[in-house]
Amino acid sequence: EADGEPLFTDGGEQSDFLQAQTELVVQRRTLAVQTEQFITTLLELNLIKANPLTVHPPGREPYALEGVYIVDDEALGTLPADSFMQLRDKGYLAPVYAHLGSMHQLDRLMVTKADNENRRHD
Repeated sequence: EADGEPLFTDGGEQSDFLQAQTELVVQRRTLAVQTEQFITTLLELNLIKANPLTVHPPGREPYALEGVYIVDDEALGTLPADSFMQLRDKGYLAPVYAHLGSMHQLDRLMVTKADNENRRHD
């Protein structure tokens, strides 16, 4: 009774806090459903493939990352036009291409991380 936020007003209505939390839950659930639909579509179109990565951090031993899945850019390039249009119409092309572009940044990210660690040790 003394700590936290009230869930209801004195009149029995939802408090602003409870309304905001309810909205947040609805937004998160909506995003989760959208993500699930996105992944389901990519799987149905056979656009997802396992891609174990070997990371080569500067000055360290390489190590493998298992359980990484990526969009298969080769499969995307050979996708029939109607399937490609399906991706476009659903708004999925932007995240697909953003993902593909980000995959080329992994090595750069490792170099940046190593540089930051080296600065902390200097």
